[in-house]
Amino acid sequence: VFALLPAAFQGLVAGGGPDAPVLHAYARELGIADRIRFVGLLDDPLPAYQAMSVFCFVSRYEPFGLTVAEAMACEVPVVGFSCPGGTGEILTSDTGEVIQDRDVQRMAMVVQSACRRDPPWPARIANARQRLDERFNWDHSVAKLAALYQSMLEQDSR
Repeated sequence: VFALLPAAFQGLVAGGGPDAPVLHAYARELGIADRIRFVGLLDDPLPAYQAMSVFCFVSRYEPFGLTVAEAMACEVPVVGFSCPGGTGEILTSDTGEVIQDRDVQRMAMVVQSACRRDPPWPARIANARQRLDERFNWDHSVAKLAALYQSMLEQDSR
């Protein structure tokens, strides 16, 4: 995706794992290594989110969607590939852009639109923040946990 963006774009890759050396080599092979900063695992990801113009979610599976929620909480537009897991609850066409079939050309186009804050991006950013405030706050989380415990108690009593 990054290789399809204009030369003025700078990239930030946070995180680690066994794919890191492969990503470094791939960036060199594509001739974009000088435009990408690989920062590894971060104790505090907030400065990274604050530095972003757009967050690209490129995972093939995401069990919780925490990075998507964190980016949205920082009011960073989120563009992501469709994947199984916890992102589907928060990353929708109302809160960001979901790219089907890992279409890298489509993602590159959408990233540029998000960076410019073309419509509907201002509304998506506001919707994302509202969805997080409504569905992922402490009151809501406690209520869901209490309901889970209640259902477990009911199953045990049967």
